[in-house]
Amino acid sequence: MLRNSLDAGTFLALAGPESPVIINSGDIAHAWREGTIAAAALLDGSVLKSYDSFDDIKKTLLKTGLFIQIQRSAIANFRKIKTVSPLAKGNYLLTFIGQAAPVELNVAYTAEAKKLLEVKKLDHVEPFDRPTYWLMKENIKHYQKLIYLMTKEELLKNFSDSAGNPIISRLIANFLYQFALRIRAGEAEPLEGGNVRSLWYMIKPAISKLGALEGSDHYKTLSEVMARLVTHKIVTYKEYGLTEEENWIIGKTNPHVILLAEKRSHFKFIQGFNAQYGISILAAGGIPGMITMEFFTTALKKAITQSHLKEIPIITLTDYDPAGDLVVSTFIDNLKTYNVPKTKFIRLVQPGVFTPEELEAYKYSLVGENEVTPAMVKKWLKKTGGINGQAYGLETDALMITPSKVKTLFYEKAAPYLKTIKYGSWKKIDTSY
Repeated sequence: MLRNSLDAGTFLALAGPESPVIINSGDIAHAWREGTIAAAALLDGSVLKSYDSFDDIKKTLLKTGLFIQIQRSAIANFRKIKTVSPLAKGNYLLTFIGQAAPVELNVAYTAEAKKLLEVKKLDHVEPFDRPTYWLMKENIKHYQKLIYLMTKEELLKNFSDSAGNPIISRLIANFLYQFALRIRAGEAEPLEGGNVRSLWYMIKPAISKLGALEGSDHYKTLSEVMARLVTHKIVTYKEYGLTEEENWIIGKTNPHVILLAEKRSHFKFIQGFNAQYGISILAAGGIPGMITMEFFTTALKKAITQSHLKEIPIITLTDYDPAGDLVVSTFIDNLKTYNVPKTKFIRLVQPGVFTPEELEAYKYSLVGENEVTPAMVKKWLKKTGGINGQAYGLETDALMITPSKVKTLFYEKAAPYLKTIKYGSWKKIDTSY
């Protein structure tokens, strides 16, 4: 049986040939109603029946965030779709990674499919596959010669616009993809212990040939292009052999509870919560990079085995302002990118935890802030109410002035999600930290 432990799904008991079989929902290609129960086509080509009703199975699988409805009585795992080919009357034929039989996508359910596959039309490519679509969007092609060894003339021929101006982002995207393919084929070695800057040093001489180093931060360009390719599942940081500065720890007893700190300087402080409660922690240092998210979510999904979890609480030690909320929303969006969809945002720093005197002392005006635009402030004010309806924010350190208060607030918010710690024959939550 195929096993797909990296998918944030759930586990189902299906009827095997001789006895019940526990199946990860990520191993199911599609399922449909068969009488009162469900039949499920697995990625390895086998078909198993359910013990529960189709409606119950459908409800469970849709909640994972991995499945879409494709017919009135059928659903499919959109993460495992390999191709989409047009049929008559606006319908499409779906094929899947692995050996599962194809299935039809009814025209009535194409809107949701387009949304989750992140395309405006389902017939961009025939047959359609998601990586190919994004390779086309990024203008990535196959080149026989190593891009970083090309001459200036070759670079301009392949990576410039109609006016002859070099397009550095396109050059970088093609370099990254070419290098990944060579690693996969065993023609190049991963950069053991390297980081994103190691990739920059490889392509920097080629960009220098084009005279494009001065006045531009193309290391930033590389970082942004790399993040896009990773988001679209074209490459991964891991396959390049890259490492990242570990500003996170996965909990051992309560890994599903995440404490997110905005500032890197608070990492040592939040380690106490990891030690005491066994929770997962991450000190973002602003918006966490995609390399951090890749390594963090991979470890997180290996640690979280509770299929009954309805949601993953993200308890945040972040600024009460638009920039702080952007850190959280980006973090949650990136969790979804790596198939961790069931999250709940729980804020620690907020006006209600301060006295009126403290609020007056700690608040600061958001008007004229360099990190946010007036539109961001307006949207955030409408969402949160600011402070007494005014555009004021609070720094995390306003709460960190009293660490014991942070500890008390954290326990109040986290307690409903924490598993108890066993002491002999009785149980309690250790609050001594």
